[in-house]
Amino acid sequence: MTSPHCEKGLHIRCDVFEEMKEAERISPESLSPPSSPFPFTTAVRDSSPELMAIREMVLNATIDCFKRHGAKAMDAPVFALKEVVRCVHGDDNQLIYDLEDECGKILCLRTDLTVPYARCLATSNINNMKRYHVAKVYRREASAMIRGRYREFYQCDFDITGSSDPMIPDVECIQVLVEILDRLSIGQYVIRVNHRKLTDGILTLCGVKREQFEHVYDCIDKLNQTFWEDVRSQLIDRKGLDPTVVARIGSFIHLKGNADLLEKLAQHELIANSNEIMDGLRDLTLLLKYCEFYQLADRVIVDLSLVQGLSDYTGVVFEAHLIDDEIAVAGGGRYDGPVEQPHSKRTPSVGMSISVERIFALVEKKLKQSLSAVNIKTADVYVTCDCNQHDGDDAKLKGLVWDSNIPAEMSFFNGDLNSSDSSDSSNSSENEKATEFSQIPILLMVSTRSSSNEMVIRLRSSHSHQEHLVIDKLIDAIQRSL
Repeated sequence: MTSPHCEKGLHIRCDVFEEMKEAERISPESLSPPSSPFPFTTAVRDSSPELMAIREMVLNATIDCFKRHGAKAMDAPVFALKEVVRCVHGDDNQLIYDLEDECGKILCLRTDLTVPYARCLATSNINNMKRYHVAKVYRREASAMIRGRYREFYQCDFDITGSSDPMIPDVECIQVLVEILDRLSIGQYVIRVNHRKLTDGILTLCGVKREQFEHVYDCIDKLNQTFWEDVRSQLIDRKGLDPTVVARIGSFIHLKGNADLLEKLAQHELIANSNEIMDGLRDLTLLLKYCEFYQLADRVIVDLSLVQGLSDYTGVVFEAHLIDDEIAVAGGGRYDGPVEQPHSKRTPSVGMSISVERIFALVEKKLKQSLSAVNIKTADVYVTCDCNQHDGDDAKLKGLVWDSNIPAEMSFFNGDLNSSDSSDSSNSSENEKATEFSQIPILLMVSTRSSSNEMVIRLRSSHSHQEHLVIDKLIDAIQRSL
């Protein structure tokens, strides 16, 4: 939809604005106010310096952990051929933003970072890699923005590709996840684990046909938001399952525990005859054993109700769940299938994705509740020249500070500390307010003695009283004050 233009810029008529709201099928409150000449689309937002400071803190902590485990950074185009996306995710187009290039090829914005990774592996003939990828993805979905879900949002992926002994890369992914969550300190959490073969085998044992698995997963996944009775009704009334089959599913799906639960399941007479279930139990038993070695056992629990995204995985799956906030902030698992399809050969892979947008929202919320200020400091020194005539003294000073690799900002106003003029005094006061607002710890004020034409430097910091300095002693004084 286009909007009329005029000489003074872009204007959107009221009727066009109403059409936009209707087309998006949203409430008017989720758009920019009608008085704004540039309404947003839904479920996106600008990021202020305070929000960007939170993002940098979270992303830097996450990337540091990835690098500590030997992962290499990767990047990929933001759009892809739609047929490649369809090869991995099927024909469901509900989440895809469609594009078309000048040659008529049908493209789409990426909905995740796994498809670009699969394509990169296929085209580069890479068989072994440990990588991370932090970038924005785009999904056309109804969003719950309070919980950090947007149509444009960051994903933070960590993947290990290549042959290995069983469960070693899988447990390293869990180790990385625990290190990140511990460093971010966003609350108590538990790592829920399950296995695709275990769940598939149990559904088969209960009498569910394989073509019904995905529908059953969708219903079971709602146990986080509702009660079993509601899920049971959906399975029977909407999915058409026999009540006896649903009762069998219910007897398994609520099970949670550790190695003792796995041992108990392995001794079940019906389960012992299922090779698929026993394969899953062996993997999970070995995973928990490695978790003990890595001192992760108290963070991990086997939960057979964990089925979100299970159809995309081939083995172990896991999810980090915040206990107090009752939301998931990360998830992953073994997904040999999506990478195998573009290849002519099988490529073992395991990985995870950190829901950093949810973490951004949680950190922002906690800071507001604690009334803590977000540190948006980008410089250590603020330089101002208190002279009526700009003679370059402040430039010399900033050059000296920058050459010493000390971040510094400059004032865009000149004033005279010795002048009684109110405007000059106001400029000096405004400079001090500017340093306080931007959380810059050191204020340098430079002026010139009228009698000797000598440069006078005054340093004021939060750690010391104002002091007069000569330029040769300046850098040492700044470093002492930092």
